[in-house]
Amino acid sequence: MNKSYKIALLVLFFITVSFWIFHTLHKPGLVTIRGRVAIVLDDWGYNSTDVPYLLEIKNPLTIAILPNLRYSKQIAEEARKNGYQVILHLPLESKGNEIPEKDTLYCAMNKDEITRRLKLILKSIPEISGVNNHQGSRATEDAKMMRIVLSELKKEKLFFLDSFTTHKSVCSRLAKTIEIRYAKRDIFLDTPHFKLKEEELYAYIQEQLYKLGEIARHRGYAIGIGHDRRITLSVLRDVMPQLEKKGIRFVFLSELVR
Repeated sequence: MNKSYKIALLVLFFITVSFWIFHTLHKPGLVTIRGRVAIVLDDWGYNSTDVPYLLEIKNPLTIAILPNLRYSKQIAEEARKNGYQVILHLPLESKGNEIPEKDTLYCAMNKDEITRRLKLILKSIPEISGVNNHQGSRATEDAKMMRIVLSELKKEKLFFLDSFTTHKSVCSRLAKTIEIRYAKRDIFLDTPHFKLKEEELYAYIQEQLYKLGEIARHRGYAIGIGHDRRITLSVLRDVMPQLEKKGIRFVFLSELVR
């Protein structure tokens, strides 16, 4: 085989490969991934009213379930059965006037009491992948408290999502020291629900989702927290497919913890 023939074959090979790559990347419906987003939905367990609306959402979701409520185990089973990820929504002490859960962990508790209660809480919802905090603006500022909690979660091979209910949270620093898998919330999707009319709240949640998508496009990933509310589920059902078309890939929270 002479040199010219070899060169011609090589050129033909590169043309063929380039043609294949071009047409593969430009197939109709194939979208370039521009960022990953995890949606966490808090406060499940009080009732099962919104479960049918949850099941209308076909994208990956992470469901955060409060411990030892009437519907906690039922919703956990339903969520797993339908392909969602389940984590524990751990009640921690708040600085605000919110009504605490019966299983709330308080900073005044000693190490043995925190550890004992936490172990019982973790057993209340089997097969969880991780934990995030319910309320907790006081607890997540308390290094002594959170060192105990995060150390115990690491022993159980669970990750921790800081819901970031206070900008003075010490969880990020402690997570690095303890070497537990960790992530932090970027955006709350639906917190001003008590101030807005339904149509205004729908528009607000939609805008928050778009902001979450922009964070993911610029940084590569983003984490949003919503709640067990019918209107939140309706917006997610409607808007998540739109964001997918713009290159946002929805993933379970476990894919974004570090």
